[in-house]
Amino acid sequence: MTLTQEAGRAGSGTRLLHELVAEQAARTPDAPAVEAGDTRISYAELDSRATQLAWLLRERGVTAGAVVGVCLERSVELVVSHLAALKAGAAYLALDPSDPADRLAYALRDAGAAVVLTEAVTASDWPEAAAALALDVHGAEKEAAAEVRQSTPPSELTGAACAYVIYTSGSTGRPKGVLVPHEGVVNLARWHGAEHGLTGEDRCALLARVAFDAICWETWSALAAGSCLVVAPAAVKQDPDATLAWLADERITVGFLPPLLAERLYTSPHATRSALRVLLTGSDRLAQHPPAGLPFSVHNNYGPTEYSVVGAAGTVPAGAEGSPSLGVPVAHTRVRVLDEDLAEVAEGATGEIHLSGTGLAQGYLGRPGLTAEKFVPDPYSGEPGARMYATGDLGRWNPDGTLAFEGRADRQVKIRGYRVECGEVETRLLAHTFVREAAVVARPDTAGTPRLVAYLVCPPGHEPAEAELREHLAQALPEWMIPSVYHPLAALPKNANGKVDHAQLPEPHTERPDTGSAFAGARNATEETIARIWGEVLNLDEIGIYDNFFDLGGHSLLATEIVERISVEFDADLDVRAIFDYPTIAELAASLS
Repeated sequence: MTLTQEAGRAGSGTRLLHELVAEQAARTPDAPAVEAGDTRISYAELDSRATQLAWLLRERGVTAGAVVGVCLERSVELVVSHLAALKAGAAYLALDPSDPADRLAYALRDAGAAVVLTEAVTASDWPEAAAALALDVHGAEKEAAAEVRQSTPPSELTGAACAYVIYTSGSTGRPKGVLVPHEGVVNLARWHGAEHGLTGEDRCALLARVAFDAICWETWSALAAGSCLVVAPAAVKQDPDATLAWLADERITVGFLPPLLAERLYTSPHATRSALRVLLTGSDRLAQHPPAGLPFSVHNNYGPTEYSVVGAAGTVPAGAEGSPSLGVPVAHTRVRVLDEDLAEVAEGATGEIHLSGTGLAQGYLGRPGLTAEKFVPDPYSGEPGARMYATGDLGRWNPDGTLAFEGRADRQVKIRGYRVECGEVETRLLAHTFVREAAVVARPDTAGTPRLVAYLVCPPGHEPAEAELREHLAQALPEWMIPSVYHPLAALPKNANGKVDHAQLPEPHTERPDTGSAFAGARNATEETIARIWGEVLNLDEIGIYDNFFDLGGHSLLATEIVERISVEFDADLDVRAIFDYPTIAELAASLS
């Protein structure tokens, strides 16, 4: 067994993603391509709509090699817009409408986007410069359809051209844009289709967050194989069980779920009634093997945004013990586990995971220094200028040739599957007038799920309320990057070099946070019971009946646990939406009466 685990040479050539879709449209023009609720469009319609919109983008000044922002919820229009940007010769910039306006504006400015396809209501509260780039997708499609053109706008792009840009958390306090080439995603789509036997009979879920690279995997793998891409409604984002029910109700055959949801599906009643045959997971550590007898196979996947989504993958054996492995390299990918001198470590020894091959990203947009630091020369390749990505992930080779994950070499963490650089959160906290020092780490909640904890040093008498800190952070950071707990300290522990000693930070407190409002205790037995359940799940000693669940550090997975326990205690039929509709104990108790 070679410890290099090389899986072939690059084989995508000059193929472009939109060409794969056009070829599929020529083969099966009437087959369903995208379905969203009652709306369904064929491959011919998808290809035609994207072509017309691509010409309009060209008329609006988009040139080959430009960047087109796409800021839409999961929808038919999202898929059309991504495809249109590619047909125009541009790369699309994946943006989530739910992100703070300042963060979206930063990405548009940093990427030099020529235009952004969105909805008028979304852009209405953006800063002026960002709003000026907005092109309402509905009006644009209507205008584009007025003049039907059959051919795609000409370009001389190769497979090395950038297909999409995705921003990830940055350790310096600024998000960084990753440039991913066509050839990497073409390779991903072809490997995925062959590995999982995708056909026109498959119904593939479009379920991932729109600015998360897994949605690129979902989209292009399905469309390249002629499968039907089924769009999950926005409502399922709030309710894990609604997501699992949706998979079954829509007869999804291939779908991706983050590990926490995948493991929840193992024992869910929705598992046995689903049409699922392939369950994909990844983006975070998978803790459990599936039980024997499930009607679908489970596949663990590993890969950073800097490597076309997936670099290694493998089937997770049912009923096995221990932590599932990350599998083996995917097609045309090389995975190496190296020491600090870039020498290969022995089997079973821990080193840093490095990736190279067709899926390698071009680097970070406008960050040549950071690109050179992370995309290092590949001493094992005979190709001049070859590079490999130093992931910062620690791993080792198992005796059977599979890759095992051993943690991180730096302070990057995963929160509910999303990548977070703690330094970016600290930088934003330090921008608050009364925060003198800040340290952010990930600590497990009562369910063992990582959550962000912020340790703060503030001037005596000027400690901001947690609600104020959350509001301050929410102006620039998405929801999962906002800490759940804020722990005041007189000083941060330091090591001999004067740097923060994160290992010496105390366990987060269990006191009721300062929400900015006075405490009000339970008034009856129902409120007392709900307060006890909330306290146990949120690990807080005391909760007021007017405290907002989400201001206390709650999120949808914890909400699911609370709803399940309340349903048993009160013999009530609740779903997780109850916490969103009634986010205080007083409101929730009243809804049960």
